[in-house]
Amino acid sequence: MADGLSHKLEGLPHTVDDSSKWTISKVWETQQGLICDIFVLTTPEDLCEPELHEWFKDETLFLQVINAILGQDQGTSMQAKKCVHHRVSEYFIEDGHLWRLGGHSNIHARAHVECLTHKEAQAQAYEQHVEGSHWGRDHVKLNIMDHIWCPGLDTCIMTAIHECLHCKNFGAHHLHSLLELITCCHPFELLVGNYLSMPPGKGGFKTLRVYLNTFLQHVWVFMYKKPGSAANTIDSLEHIFKMYMPPKDFMSDGGSHFHCREVHECCETWNVKPHVIASYLPWVNGLVGFDMSQSHLRAGTGKPANFTHRFQTHGSRSPGG
Repeated sequence: MADGLSHKLEGLPHTVDDSSKWTISKVWETQQGLICDIFVLTTPEDLCEPELHEWFKDETLFLQVINAILGQDQGTSMQAKKCVHHRVSEYFIEDGHLWRLGGHSNIHARAHVECLTHKEAQAQAYEQHVEGSHWGRDHVKLNIMDHIWCPGLDTCIMTAIHECLHCKNFGAHHLHSLLELITCCHPFELLVGNYLSMPPGKGGFKTLRVYLNTFLQHVWVFMYKKPGSAANTIDSLEHIFKMYMPPKDFMSDGGSHFHCREVHECCETWNVKPHVIASYLPWVNGLVGFDMSQSHLRAGTGKPANFTHRFQTHGSRSPGG
């Protein structure tokens, strides 16, 4: 039937309305002409170029983004254009303001935030700091990042907190506490270990192996009569892994009892990533040795609250109090 309809006018003289001179497919849709025109041309709106250039005259990044959006970056090199055009995908201009698209953080979902200069961001940070009962650095940042964006936002926040007269009255120690970052970690994310050589005590124990869970502040101490070795390290680590859980990372110094093939194979078996650093660095593993030896272990009654220790004599274990 379709073939008959398409050939019904075949052999007849051509008329003006039979679409015989059309150069497209002879189907019934073509007689209606172009109905859905998706290629619509509109007149571009005024993007307030002078105002934006004057607004962000001291902000190099924002000026580059504005020039790239408006097509006014012809004088720059090709490499610089590629870098800027990569950043332009995160910005747009609307209602005379420069906006940054959201979706760059897994913490909060934001459609877009307004771009401000350093002075404006610092004023916003100070206002948020005061309204939030003189919040610290992290809390101020979490709140203003829902509304504004500025390169070097951390510097603006710290400057605003430094200029707070109310916080200055409590001294430098209070100011430093407000500027400290909140450590984001979880239990057994980092386990640090160190050896301590002590004077021979009751039972002949003179070597201590100390482990610290940096999140829970729980300390494990293993006591030995002989100097530390790889076998003792593996035995103490496996005790913690089996009785509790294997951590994500294990930090130690470069001693032969830590930095050896046997210990690394043990960590690999339990899917623990070892980190070996230089001895006596003022990091967590160095502080463990100093703090435990000076304040807790030499003073027999000064044992910390989260404290576990056990004895080991030539490979045999017996629980200690």
